[in-house]
Amino acid sequence: MKTIFHYNTDISSLWGEQAVKDSVYRIMRYTVFAECDEGVLALNTITGEMVLLEGDERIILEKKHFIPDALLNKLIAHHFLVPVDYNETEAVYKLRKIIKRLQTVNEITVYTILPTSACNAKCFYCYESDFPHVTMSSETADLIIDFISTHCGDKKSVRLHWFGGEPMLGAERIEQICDGLEREGISFRSRMTSNGSLFNKEIAKRAKDHWHLYDIQITLDGTEQIYCRSKSYAGFNGNPYRTVLENIGHLLSLNVHVIIRINLGLHNVKVLENLIQEIGTLFGQYNSLSVYIGVLFNDMGFQKVHYSQTEIAALEAAKEDLKKEIEKAGIRYAQRPRLPYLNTSHCMADNYQAVLISPQGNIGKCEHAVFDKLIGDVESGFLDKEKIKNWEVIHKWDECEACCIYPGCVMLENCETLKPCIGTVYDFRINEVKNTMTEIYLHGTS
Repeated sequence: MKTIFHYNTDISSLWGEQAVKDSVYRIMRYTVFAECDEGVLALNTITGEMVLLEGDERIILEKKHFIPDALLNKLIAHHFLVPVDYNETEAVYKLRKIIKRLQTVNEITVYTILPTSACNAKCFYCYESDFPHVTMSSETADLIIDFISTHCGDKKSVRLHWFGGEPMLGAERIEQICDGLEREGISFRSRMTSNGSLFNKEIAKRAKDHWHLYDIQITLDGTEQIYCRSKSYAGFNGNPYRTVLENIGHLLSLNVHVIIRINLGLHNVKVLENLIQEIGTLFGQYNSLSVYIGVLFNDMGFQKVHYSQTEIAALEAAKEDLKKEIEKAGIRYAQRPRLPYLNTSHCMADNYQAVLISPQGNIGKCEHAVFDKLIGDVESGFLDKEKIKNWEVIHKWDECEACCIYPGCVMLENCETLKPCIGTVYDFRINEVKNTMTEIYLHGTS
């Protein structure tokens, strides 16, 4: 057994080596195997350790049960083999609990702030389509400054995520909050999720220099005709598609990291190769550009999308083909594949250090629950610890415990997008892990 890669040695140290006992052993349930020319790659999805099995070590693929010997002792020590009565699901539970306890802090260092829930676009798939349109007041912005100052901790350093709606409709409040944090001596960096339509050269420079914007995600829904139809901008003066591309150029020229999310659905699958080629032609020279493909959610927006398992399979296959087109265009793919290992958090909702602040100054834990499931408000500064704990409740289906990549997956009971990865989705996920194993073995992680 030769270790090829190890994503998280801290988990291995916490778990410790497994003592070899006078027992009958089997393959640990959370193990993925992938063939390669030199042997078989084995990935422990709890520790993230990937090893190469050569020669006689491959015997573990041919039998169900094993008696310890010199050949297998290292595989036992590193938890690739476990006693037949071992409960690895309980081990995952205990490790997550210990790590969570070690991570518990009283500081809040990540703030997702909605200057407004209004938007100048009307995307048919938007999960916010039924949100009330509220824009933050100057008084609320001042309360947010005070709240951050009180809760950011002694280091006085935070990360801000401007979200919406379209956050640039509330640019005045962004400016005000950034001014206030500077007055309070709080260091900050900003990222933003935006449609990119309300920038220009001067605003882009202001965002870089004063808002300390280092990262922005902008969605493109297709080539020009499909993009304009999908976005349905209200009262837009000019060509929104060309305006957004121009603004992407302004941001890239300032070395702001621009992540282009390309939405994929049955309505636009045939034009996305052309879109990728256009992006490559316009912006391929910028190292600060990355792109990824996002399959549109089922059952979101005011024109809900419903996909059958067959359609999902077709879209997942199209996604893989488009990823290759992105690579051919010389563009970095934003969501670089990684090997799964024990995960303790799903998102900001179960992250102790992160909160969401609505336009009214209410505090929540999820971008999909801006106006409900709240945990406090900036005016009182009170945070309800019991409601925070409710966000940490993990949901799992019966199939989850048998899934070989379960340790890397955390599904929350309160998650708005909660759904099992069954059928073709599950198959694609497992194949992606195996392909990533082979890629890392052949080329490393760079």
